[in-house]
Amino acid sequence: MPDRTSHLLLALLVATFASLATHSLEQKSVTIDEYGYLPAAYNLVSTGDPRFSEWHTPLVNGLLGLPLIGADVLPFTPPDGTPVEGRYWFWNNGAWFAEANGDRYHALLVRARLVSVLLGMALGVLAYLFARQIAGSRAGVAGLVAAALTLFHPEVLAHSRLATLDVGLALFFTLSLYALHRYRMAPGLRTATWAGAALGLALASKFTSLVLIPVILATVGLLASRPAGSERLGGTRWPRLGHVALLGLVALLVLQASYLFQEPTTGRESVSARSAQMKSWQQYWPDWVRIPLPAQFVRAVDNQLADQERHYQDYLNGETIRGGRLDYFSILSLAKTPVAGILLLVACCGLYARHRAPRRIESFLLLAPALLVVAAFSLSNKQLGLRMVLPAIPLVAIWIAAVSPVLAAGRGWAAGAGVAVGLYAIASLCVHPNYLSYFNLASGGTDNGYKVGLGSNYDWGQDLPALAAWMERRGIDRVQLLYYGRIDPAIYGIDYVVPRRFAPGEVPLVVSASHYGIRYPVPDHGARRNFDIPARRREIFESDRWRSERIAPSLFVFERR
Repeated sequence: MPDRTSHLLLALLVATFASLATHSLEQKSVTIDEYGYLPAAYNLVSTGDPRFSEWHTPLVNGLLGLPLIGADVLPFTPPDGTPVEGRYWFWNNGAWFAEANGDRYHALLVRARLVSVLLGMALGVLAYLFARQIAGSRAGVAGLVAAALTLFHPEVLAHSRLATLDVGLALFFTLSLYALHRYRMAPGLRTATWAGAALGLALASKFTSLVLIPVILATVGLLASRPAGSERLGGTRWPRLGHVALLGLVALLVLQASYLFQEPTTGRESVSARSAQMKSWQQYWPDWVRIPLPAQFVRAVDNQLADQERHYQDYLNGETIRGGRLDYFSILSLAKTPVAGILLLVACCGLYARHRAPRRIESFLLLAPALLVVAAFSLSNKQLGLRMVLPAIPLVAIWIAAVSPVLAAGRGWAAGAGVAVGLYAIASLCVHPNYLSYFNLASGGTDNGYKVGLGSNYDWGQDLPALAAWMERRGIDRVQLLYYGRIDPAIYGIDYVVPRRFAPGEVPLVVSASHYGIRYPVPDHGARRNFDIPARRREIFESDRWRSERIAPSLFVFERR
C-alpha cells in the first residue's frame, strides 16, 4: 500500500476516533477518580507544587490541567482548622473544588477531558508508526491494523474521554518501547538519549512504568551479548553500557523536570512513612544517605504501598473480592475485548508458533512489558478494573499487526484478519456512547455486564446526565437515589433524596449498578453516608417485582407496580 494512501486512511481512523470520543464525553458525568484528578490538575498547573500529585507522578495530571489555565475557576480553599498537609489531600480537594465551582463544574471537566482525547489520538498514531517500523514490506497495512485495534478497543475509547491518567500512561509507556526499538536498530548516543527521554516521560506518567526498567536492561543485555556487527548492531559491549548510563541519566533528568526540580533528593526525614513496607525500609536507611529521586516521588510510592495494604473491594463474576485474584485481569480481558479481537489474537498465536517464533526480539519488546504489567497487578491487592493494564492493549495490537505472520500468511489469512478488525470496530461502534460498560456477547453482553464486573469496569458514576434527561422525559421532579460515585448529583440538576430503606416509595428508586456487588458510601447532598443495601440485593436486582427499566447501562429504576 502506498504511504500516501495509508496516511490518509490513518487520518480517517483518528478522525473517527476523535469524533466518537468528543461526542460521548459531554454525555457522561464525572467518574470517581476524575473527582480527585480534576482539582489536582488545576492545582498542579496553577501553583507548580507537585505535592498536589499525592498518589501518582505528575506529568499526565499536569497535562490535564493545561486547558484550565485562564478558565473561570473559582478559588477553593480548605476550611479553617485543616492541617497544613491537608491542603494536598486528593479527595478533600475534590469536594472543595466541586462546592466552589458547581455551576461550571461539567464545563471545566470537559476541558480537561479533551486532553485525554488528544492523548488517545496520539496513541493511535504511535501504534501506526511503531507497527510500520517493525513490519517492513507490509508496513502500511500493518500500521493501519495496529492503529484500528488500539483506537477502537472499547477500553481505550472509554478512558480516552476521561480526565484520568490511564490513556496518557499507555501513550508514554508505548513511546518508551518505540524509542527503545529505535535504539536497538541503531545503538548510539542520539538514540540512547531519546530512549532515556521517553523512559523519563513514562516514569513521570504513572508508577506502572517501573516495569519498563527490567525490560530495558534485558534488551540492552541482549545487545551486549551479541557479536560485534551482528544484526546491524555494531560496536563493543562497553559503549553500550555507557549508553545505558546515558539513558538512565536522561530518564532521571526528565523525571526531575516533571517535578520542576523541587526537593530533588530524598532523605529519611523527607518521608513520614504510612506503609509498613516504607517503615521497614527506613529502619535500614542511614540519616546521611540521600537518594537522587524527588521527595514527592518517594512519598507517592509510600502512599501507593499503603493503598496496597488496604485490600480494596471489587467484584468479579458474582463474587465480591478483597485482596485481589490471580485470574482477575484474564477474565476481564476476555470479557471486555470484542470476540473478533480475541479470535484474531488466538489465530496469530497459532501462526506464530507454527512459523517457529520469528522476530523473537520484537516479540520480547512488545509482549514482555505487557505480560509484566498484567502479572504485577494480578499479584496485587489493589485490583480496580481492566484500565490498570491499559498499556498492554496497544502493545498486543502492534504485535498482532507487525510481528505475527497473519498478514503475510496468504490472502485468505489477510482477508480474515481484515474482517476481524472490521467486526472488532463495529462492536465498539454499537455500544456508543457507553464504552465504559462494554462487555462482549460471549460474556453476556453490555446489558448483563454488571454480573461480571463493576466499578470502573461497568459503573463508575458516569450516567447522571442520562438520569437527568430521563427525569425530564418522564416529568419526574424528584427521585430516591442510591448513586455510586463521589460527586453530589445535584450538580447535574438532579433533585433527589437518599432513601431510608431499599424499596420504591411514592417516587421511583434509582440505584447504581455497582451496588449490585460493591458496598460503597452514597453521596447525600455534599455528605457521604453508608447505606445498608440488603444482602439479597442481587436477587432484588434480578427480580421483576419492582424493577421497571434501565437508564443507560449503569442505572436501575425500581418502581411500585
